Amino acid sequence: MSAKVARGLIFLSATWLAFSLAWGAHWAASSLIAIVGIVWTLNTFVRWYFWSSFAFLVLLGGSALLVLWGGSEWIGLLTAVMALLAWDLESFHRRLRLYETSEGQIEWAHLQKVGFIGIVGLALASIPLMWHFVINLGWALFAAIVLMGALILTLRWGGRTAG
Repeated sequence: MSAKVARGLIFLSATWLAFSLAWGAHWAASSLIAIVGIVWTLNTFVRWYFWSSFAFLVLLGGSALLVLWGGSEWIGLLTAVMALLAWDLESFHRRLRLYETSEGQIEWAHLQKVGFIGIVGLALASIPLMWHFVINLGWALFAAIVLMGALILTLRWGGRTAG
């Protein structure tokens, strides 16, 4: 199931990004994204292990170029998140095939977690796209330090309870 979801996400992210770049008359970048998306989709059947990471980076770079060249920030954000989810699901499916387990329950649990993280990440990343405000550099650094500290504490706490 995760391979099918990954293929769908690859198709959607590459198609949206290629059409958005073509709409802005960036034909070379649009063609590159379309070719990479097609090869990445075919790769889910062939299993060239290096290709998914390469294709993810190309789609991420294409999303950044779309925004840099004046395209829609929303499409850039959506294609980046979908490419990240597709890369994760393809990697998960590849690792899951190594084990002799009941794939259905593990796959469904992973899809739920990845879906939740994708939705929360998309919601958090869309906040600056909806509300524009000016923040002092000092406050931004303070917030970054506090968030890094919270992340470190969360990772330490999670490491203690996992074992």
